[in-house]
Amino acid sequence: MRVEWTALALADVEGLLDHLQEFGQATVRKVVKPILDGAALLEGLPYLGVESRDLASLGRYRHLVIGRYRVIYRIDEVSEVVYVLRVWDTRQDPHRIDLGE
Repeated sequence: MRVEWTALALADVEGLLDHLQEFGQATVRKVVKPILDGAALLEGLPYLGVESRDLASLGRYRHLVIGRYRVIYRIDEVSEVVYVLRVWDTRQDPHRIDLGE
């Protein structure tokens, strides 16, 4: 499967990068690289993450937890695409997530 990032997910990563810059490049690599690597794994293992039971449309969304962040995604089996929808800080209220769909 091919992994595609939505505009919201890219904005999440950009916001995270902006925030972490003040802590130095080592911190940026420590936090962001595992997120990107985890999402890349979905290309070959799209069902690696668990179903996101706290999000609407039970069974439609899945997520990986990487550090303090959830990589929320959806699998489109017809087009063979994994859409990364959000990179969400787990300390935030999950009911406030806008998945853009």
